[in-house]
Amino acid sequence: SSPRPVMVHSHGSGSIRWEMPFLMEFMASHGWIVTAPDHWGNTLYDATTTYYELYAQRPLDIQETFDWLVAQSADPASPMYGCVDEEAGYVVSGFSFGGYTAYAVGGALVNDTSGTPVYDISDPRATAVVTFAPWNGMGALGEGTSSIDVPVLTIGGERDETCGTQYRDLHDPIPAVPRAMASLFDAGHLTFVPMYCDWGYVGDGCGGSFVDDEDYIPFVQTTVMAFLEHLRGTAGAWEQLVEDDALLSWEWVTD
Repeated sequence: SSPRPVMVHSHGSGSIRWEMPFLMEFMASHGWIVTAPDHWGNTLYDATTTYYELYAQRPLDIQETFDWLVAQSADPASPMYGCVDEEAGYVVSGFSFGGYTAYAVGGALVNDTSGTPVYDISDPRATAVVTFAPWNGMGALGEGTSSIDVPVLTIGGERDETCGTQYRDLHDPIPAVPRAMASLFDAGHLTFVPMYCDWGYVGDGCGGSFVDDEDYIPFVQTTVMAFLEHLRGTAGAWEQLVEDDALLSWEWVTD
């Protein structure tokens, strides 16, 4: 019956909108509205759109999803009536290719064919960025993250065999404050979307040598919530960021 904070999530390449239910349900239980589109032509069921097209399409998918949510909030017949304040904006999050998407929506400039960051596909309504094992889109994104001026939380895995430690290269140029980067020592790419491990995938985050879900999931839930609630002005939220020397290392700038 009143506006709530909003997060819009972008899934990985060839993935699906409900890839991270453990985080989305946690946030919803704490008063957030979370929504996520399927990126047409780039899902588990439909991989027909080229990467060249997706570089531009995906950020627009996220913006259109927020547009839809705003329209629902303005519709007296919708169960979401009155729940969204467009002027308050939204947080954009993303996994892997969704990380590229989130950075681009949050203000990163996308490279042209010469590798020069020139294309702006951002949404001024985006108030913060959260990424998990972000991908650079085969070089479509690089130093363009230096144009991001909203707070950023980046989480990556040091044993990621799909994107490696691209998350560091993408996060390092970001000038926005606050910003934080967490490096999970024993996380692979699929650590961030445990459903694929449950479906029988092996390696790159799936298997006994990688961080256990019982450690990873509470870390992500608490850390993302703490970071975002800090941005909302919740007293003591920043202090709830998970610090565990056996699990991860942090780099952050608070002012």
